Amino acid sequence: MGYGARISFGCNIGALFSGIASMSLHGWVFMLFLFFGAWIGSKLLVKYFM
Repeated sequence: MGYGARISFGCNIGALFSGIASMSLHGWVFMLFLFFGAWIGSKLLVKYFM
């Protein structure tokens, strides 16, 4: 997510909050994938680094 925000010259928090506040589809899709990415990342963290 951070790499995508960097190459698109945007902010991932701004994309989430301003997208949801304006009821845009991209904000809700971003929130869905942000949740799943955090969930998968935490599972990988526990499996490989703990």
